[in-house]
Formats: sequence, structure tokens, C-alpha cells
Amino acid sequence: MSGLLNFVVDKFDTSTALFFSKLSSASYYSPKSFTHFLRKEDIIDHLHYQFVDNNGSQAYVLWNDENFIIAFRGTQPTEWADIKSDINFWKRPAWEGGKVHTGFAKYVDEIWDDIKKLFFEHGVNPKNNKTKKVYLTGHSLGAAAATIATARLGTFATGCFTYGSPRAGNRAFTKTIKCPVWRFRNQRDLVTRVPTTFMGFKHVGKFCYIDGKHEIRIGAVNWTRVFKDGIASLFNKTVGDGFVDHSIDDYTKYIKQCDTIHKKD
Repeated sequence: MSGLLNFVVDKFDTSTALFFSKLSSASYYSPKSFTHFLRKEDIIDHLHYQFVDNNGSQAYVLWNDENFIIAFRGTQPTEWADIKSDINFWKRPAWEGGKVHTGFAKYVDEIWDDIKKLFFEHGVNPKNNKTKKVYLTGHSLGAAAATIATARLGTFATGCFTYGSPRAGNRAFTKTIKCPVWRFRNQRDLVTRVPTTFMGFKHVGKFCYIDGKHEIRIGAVNWTRVFKDGIASLFNKTVGDGFVDHSIDDYTKYIKQCDTIHKKD
């Protein structure tokens, strides 16, 4: 992030990745706590926001003169609507092409009209009548929702940052996305492995793998390294496991701490 709320999407940028991981974490907060988060990040005076909520689907929509940001809330184990979204894994045709996970798409559907309304009201810069830069983010179910919403926005979307994302659609769907997507996976995060490729689902975006040393590896990751991380976890609990590694707090912690970035193995 080159400056306050100036985000980088055409190459890896630690500050940008860290900001959106924090925002994905904050999407789980109540509106009151979310306001505290903005104040703590010293951006409370630089953004307006609205919480959208319908039938268990939730997101924070933020905007200023240059940016329009959508942060989808992820799975909450106590919310039956979230659980239904996760397990409804049959594919349905996507609006923009290909097929998507039915549960994830329905999650977006529930609040899509609210998001569109806010986009029409606040997504265009009144000074020059041009569309603002549009960013999407989320963790877990929220990451899948952000991916689907990115495809729906087409060329209006500027960039998408996902953390612990399940696969959201098939190969044809992945080809409909028009902007950079940065997809983070922390070690053995189990959620990133479902729905399976055998069911016809594919991941989207540039792969950013946080390895067992908490270093970030971007792009063509050596899968032998991923396998070794998995074996190590059987003998060394400090390496983590598939459930612990899904925590958005760990994503944020390791991105913040990381001082070694590998472009490829």
C-alpha cells in the first residue's frame, strides 16, 4: 500500500495484503466494534461505511472519494444460514458464465441488491463521474462470496484479496474474472481444499502460500514443500493443523510478521 488507502493490485504488496486481511477479520465484528477497528487503524475519518445484513448474509461496504470496498463476512459456526451455505455444494450456472457453488452464490444473492444500491450511490466519483476503484475481500465463506461478487462486477472490479478461500466455481467460471485476485492459504488450511477438484471446482487467482516457516511463496509453489509441511504437522504441533491454520488471525499475524517473500520455488 503506497499511501493511506492507496492499494497495489498488479504486484504483491505486503501492506495491501495486510490491510485486507485485517479488514476481513473486522468483517466479523459488530458495527460498534467495526467502528473501533477503523479508529484503531486511523482511517475512521477517511471512510464511510454501511453494514448490510439479510437472512444471514453479511458484509461491510466502505467508500471514500477514490475507493469502494466490499468486505464479506465469513462462516460463523453458530449461524445456521452460514452452515447451509457451506454445505450446499451443488453447482449452478453463474450469471457471468461457468458454474458456481450454489450455497456460496445464494449467500451473495441475499445482499446483492443492497450492495448494488450502495454501488450506484457511492461507487462513482461525483467530481469526475468515473467509477471508483472497487476492491473485494473476505475470509472463508466470505472469501468465496468475494470471488463470486468479483466475477459479477466484471470490469468494474479493481482487485480481490481472499484468505482461506474454498473453491467457488468451475474452470469456466474462473476465466470470467477480469481483475487480479490474490488468494492466500495458510499452511494446511482445510477449508482451501474444498469443494474438491474431483467435483469440478477450481481455485481463482494468484496463489500466495504461507509455509511452515511462515514465509510467503507466490505463484508456482513446489507441492513437495506443501506435502512436507503436512508431514511436519503430524510431529510438531507448533506447525499447526488444518483447522487452526484457517484462523483469520493467523493469516494477519503471519503476513504482518513475514519478511521473506518468494516469487516462486
